Amino acid sequence: PKVSFVHQSSVVKIASTVNVLISVSGTISAVLSILTFRRATVRQTGCGWYLHASSFASLLTMIGFAVKFWFIVFIQMMMIRHERFLVWQCRLIDYFLRMTLTIGHWLNACVAVERTVMV
Repeated sequence: PKVSFVHQSSVVKIASTVNVLISVSGTISAVLSILTFRRATVRQTGCGWYLHASSFASLLTMIGFAVKFWFIVFIQMMMIRHERFLVWQCRLIDYFLRMTLTIGHWLNACVAVERTVMV
C-alpha cells in the first residue's frame, strides 16, 4: 500500500502485463467479431444475430475485466480511499461482469440450440 506502481512488486507488474495482454487481445477479437457479424449476409439466420450480440457481450466483458483489475490495483496502492465509492464500485462492476458473462453464455447456448434444430 501507498507505493507507486513503478515500485510495486514483480508479481503486480507481471499480473498487470498479463491483464493488459488479455484485455487488448480480447478487445481486438471482440471488435473483429463485431465487424464480421455486422454484415447482413452473415445475419440472415438467427445464429448470426446471436453471435453478433455475443460479440458485444464479449467486448463489454473485456472492458469490465480491465476496469475491475485496475480498480483493484489502485485500491491496493491507496489511490482511491472513499469507502462508500469502493463498496458501490465493487458491487456494480462485479454485477456487470457476472451479467455480461451470463449473457454471453446464454447467447452461445442459443446458437447451439438453433444449430441443433436446423440439423
